[in-house]
Amino acid sequence: MKCLVIDGTQDELVVEVIADERIFGGFFAEDRKEHSEIIDVAIEGVLKRAELNVADLDCIACCVGAGSFTGIRVGIATVLGLNFPYGKKLISFNSFEVLAYNDKGYRDCVVFGKGAVFAAEYDKLDQLKPPEQVDEEYVNGLESYSCYGEGFDRLSAIASVVRDKYDKGMFSQKLSPMYLQQSQAEKERERKLMREREREHVLCSIEEVNLSEDNAEELAALELKCFGKEAWSESMIRGEFMYSNSVGLAYRIDGRAIAYGIIETVLDEAHISTCGVIPEYRGLGVGSMLVGTLIEMARDNGATAALLEVKADNYAAITLYKKLGFRSFGLRKHYYPDRKDALLMRCALK
Repeated sequence: MKCLVIDGTQDELVVEVIADERIFGGFFAEDRKEHSEIIDVAIEGVLKRAELNVADLDCIACCVGAGSFTGIRVGIATVLGLNFPYGKKLISFNSFEVLAYNDKGYRDCVVFGKGAVFAAEYDKLDQLKPPEQVDEEYVNGLESYSCYGEGFDRLSAIASVVRDKYDKGMFSQKLSPMYLQQSQAEKERERKLMREREREHVLCSIEEVNLSEDNAEELAALELKCFGKEAWSESMIRGEFMYSNSVGLAYRIDGRAIAYGIIETVLDEAHISTCGVIPEYRGLGVGSMLVGTLIEMARDNGATAALLEVKADNYAAITLYKKLGFRSFGLRKHYYPDRKDALLMRCALK
C-alpha cells in the first residue's frame, strides 16, 4: 500500500506517506494558522523523500476532524484538489479513531478543543460511544483516557488507522468534515440573527407616550441611567417644560420607560434639548427610531430644521445622527461639565 496522509486538525500539521511498512514525513508547523502556507511544500517534500508521485499512490487519506476548523478545511480542500486529476481512492478518518490506536488499549478518547472538550469511546475503528461535549469533571472522572500530547505516538497511530481502513476496504466517496461545535463565523451569524430578532421584538413592542412637567421625576431617573453624573436634574427638566413650545416623548415597553426625548421649537427651528436610551436597549435601533420621531414632531410643528449638541467624542451618537441627516456646523469648547467640547449638528427638514 502506498498512501499519502494529511492531518491538519491539531496545531502540528501531519503529512506522511505510508509505503508498505515504511513511513515518510512527519510534523510540519506548530501553528495551525501556517498550515495553508506550507502544506503544498510539505506534500512535495514528503513524496520526494518516498520517491513517489501522486500517480504512484494507491489512495489518499485525510483526517476530517475533530479539531481546528481551519485545519480541517485546509486538509480536505488540499486532498480533493490534489486528487482531482487522478481519482485515487480516499480514506476518511477522525481524531478519535487515531486516539483509539494508543499503545495502552484505552477506549476513552478525549479531544481538547478551543474552549471545549469532547469525549468518545472507541475500540479501534468501532465506535462504542459517539463524541459529545463534556466538562472537566467528566474528564477527571475517567479512570484512564487517550489524548494528544506528550507520550502519544500520533504518526504511528495515524498509520495504523489508515492501514486498517485500507485492508478492510473502508474507502470514502467524499470527505465530510466532523465539526463538533460551531465555527466562530457560525457563532457570529447566530449572534447577529438573535440580535436582529431581539431588535424586531423591541421595536414592535414600543409604546409612545407624550410627556409633560408631571413626568419630571421619571425623566430625571432616566437621565441618571443614561448619563450618570452629567444627567439633568429634576428641576432642570421642569424648567424645560416651562416653555409652551417644549414637548416630551417617552418609549415604554410593558409600562417601563426605556427611552425619552425633549424637543423645543422656536419659530422655524427645533432644538432637541435632550434624548437618551437606557444602556440595555442600546444597539437595537431604539435611538434611531426615537430621534426620527422627534424630527417628525418638529416637522409637524412647522420647523424647517432640527438642531442638537453632542459630545465631540461620542462617535456612536454622531454616527447615528449623521445617518439621520444631521451635519456638523460648529463647536462649543468646554461645553459639558467634564469640560469636553460639544459638536453642533443641524438637520434640514424637507
